Amino acid sequence: MDKADVVIKSNAVFTGDGLEPFKGGVAVRGDKIVACGDDAHLAPFIGPDTEVRDFGDQLVMPGLIDSHTHFAQGAFMTDPDFAVNLIDCTSFEMAMERVVAFAADHPDNEWILGCQIIQFQWDVPE
Repeated sequence: MDKADVVIKSNAVFTGDGLEPFKGGVAVRGDKIVACGDDAHLAPFIGPDTEVRDFGDQLVMPGLIDSHTHFAQGAFMTDPDFAVNLIDCTSFEMAMERVVAFAADHPDNEWILGCQIIQFQWDVPE
């Protein structure tokens, strides 16, 4: 088996195959990813000339090519303690009821962040 030129390790590797990052890394030979997985999976790709870089808790996302991503926005919009999702509201009144309920349930939040409001899908688009 040919060894990797570089192995990038992290406690937070996210491939999109699961819902959570995992501890492991990515093996690269030339300009291609040749392996991705936990330490046991990467071990055969590490030779005496392989450069191993450890990025600790920094996020590594192998193979992600997206020139227009809203990764941080996606993270906060799915956090039920940070943002109130209004995507299925069908009226201004329904949206306001949801915002008021969110505020009551989160009295320590300094701000209320509403996301994904789509007025054109309301019964009366306002």
